[in-house]
Amino acid sequence: MTSLVVRRQMSLVLVVDDEASMRLLMREALEQAGFAVEEAADGVQALAAFIRLQPDLVLLDVMMPTMDGFAVCRALRSLPGGEYTPVLMVTGLDNLDSIHLAYQVGATDFITKPIAWPTLGYHVRYMMRASRAFAALQASEEALRQEVQVSSALVRVGREITSSLDAPAILSRLCQLTAEVLECDCSHTFLWQPQEQGYVAVASWGDSADQQETLAAL
Repeated sequence: MTSLVVRRQMSLVLVVDDEASMRLLMREALEQAGFAVEEAADGVQALAAFIRLQPDLVLLDVMMPTMDGFAVCRALRSLPGGEYTPVLMVTGLDNLDSIHLAYQVGATDFITKPIAWPTLGYHVRYMMRASRAFAALQASEEALRQEVQVSSALVRVGREITSSLDAPAILSRLCQLTAEVLECDCSHTFLWQPQEQGYVAVASWGDSADQQETLAAL
């Protein structure tokens, strides 16, 4: 259990290669660079390991039997969490067609054999840093989108309020818009009544008639 916790505190690289000696060399280079490493010997194992481990980066050999690296990368991009995970393809193919195909199936980058082992860790670290920056940008854009959505809803509320002087209608519409913006099933408005020395339900949206009567009684 302790070793699993330690591994997940480190960036995790999934190494996929059908040659055990190559996996061993990759593991040694990456662990010396400060990464945790898991291995897969073929494409089927790689996809299962990706689902189970959700690694931070996949180091993927191209030339493998049955399911080559191109097919693995294409399948990985359709898995939950696989759309934006960095995939570094390792190939002995130095022709432009194979490089073009690697990017076409979704590879983030590629390196060629023989691998320059001292620089592998730097390459992987740079790709992870770029991936995190991209994820942060996406999160920022999503937060901005939600802020714009809420602001637009507030503008709608303001327009509804200023277009009517009927207080019950205004409060009822306010409840409806609030439920829509917050994506909840129902919404209620309570107003303080000095003579009652308490809050009284004056409007609601999404409730049944029985629920409204219960609120009024409360």
